[in-house]
Amino acid sequence: MNPHVCVLLNNEYTHDTRVKRCLTTLSAAGYGVSLVATNRRQADKLPEQETMDGATVYRLLPRRLNTYKPLSFRQLTSLITIINTLPTGENAPTVVHANDVNMLLLGFLLANHWGAALIYDAHEHWPSLISHRTKETGNTHWWQRQGRELKILPWLETTLAKRADAVITVGDEIAKRYTEQLGWKKSPPVATVRNIPKTTPTTPDDAAAVAHIQAWIHSEDTPVLVYVGGIGVDRGLNTMLAAVPNIQQPVRLMFMGSFLDANSEAILTQAAEKSPETIKHFLPVQPHQVGLAMAGAAISLAPIVPIKLSYELCLPNKLFESIHAGVPVVASNLPEMAALINHYHVGQTHAPEDATDLARAITTVLTNGKQAYSEGLKTAARELTWAHESDTLLKLYQQVTPCL
Repeated sequence: MNPHVCVLLNNEYTHDTRVKRCLTTLSAAGYGVSLVATNRRQADKLPEQETMDGATVYRLLPRRLNTYKPLSFRQLTSLITIINTLPTGENAPTVVHANDVNMLLLGFLLANHWGAALIYDAHEHWPSLISHRTKETGNTHWWQRQGRELKILPWLETTLAKRADAVITVGDEIAKRYTEQLGWKKSPPVATVRNIPKTTPTTPDDAAAVAHIQAWIHSEDTPVLVYVGGIGVDRGLNTMLAAVPNIQQPVRLMFMGSFLDANSEAILTQAAEKSPETIKHFLPVQPHQVGLAMAGAAISLAPIVPIKLSYELCLPNKLFESIHAGVPVVASNLPEMAALINHYHVGQTHAPEDATDLARAITTVLTNGKQAYSEGLKTAARELTWAHESDTLLKLYQQVTPCL
């Protein structure tokens, strides 16, 4: 009997690429996989049960579980619903894979009910996010409900994660922080499984979907700087716009993504109206089409603003997408991103929120030319693959479920 994995996810599972890669990897390795997700988008009429990516997907949870309400009644009702729906007896899950802290308590209770191993997969550095949220709301006192919840959550994460059979996170620096936080003395230690996209062959339909973007990139010889992802001030929007006039040659600036808030949309819309020939916004494409869409750009930008530790330690998908597209990167000088860029020599870094230094880094890359980074990009593209990350994931699973 192959091990059965129950994966817990606090969204509807419509475009979670990290979880999708994990499901397909586990399924291909012979694991039976069930994914328990939410189904609050009634207008989308998402199926309550379907087979996707090698897993049986159950959309059982009527609403997302609030990250900052870990001890809610909804957690308990969700527990009962899952137990009553998933297979029992010898077919019951042997591993519970809890994605992020809002699934950790539920995962811990389910693992104990089934006698299963528990894997905690922290997609962010949650202690820093919780601390930031506490300061943001100002509700820091025990007599304020949200203050109590925000104080309980770090304790709950540490307490339950220590009882997990393994902990996974997305970067080496975050793994170090969790190792210190948990005082981890077990084997395996906190493992790093990075968010490296799985490369897939593109089709004529993919090329057609990004043709309008490619047409703009290649419409003239002026170098194109591309930003991919959520568009917001804390992702460096103002820094990018302020840097353009200081770059020592003409450039065009292209954004491809959704706005994080109305203020960011207003800022970019106003800038594009003033400079319609040099600033352009495109809606996001499918994840597997990102590399195809940015092909031919001169530089990919990732000027993250480290407003919280989780941002400071980030290693965003766009870095890997850019590398596999053969596009040099200019990113904020933050630990994870700087280590990758410097190790492989795939671009330059700049001081966060410093438009002058961003302009300097961009000018340096443009002056050096793509050829100066081509070998580093090829080496990085060869080594930074989901195949490598999936090996780490499977080795960890084999340690907690050695029967397969």
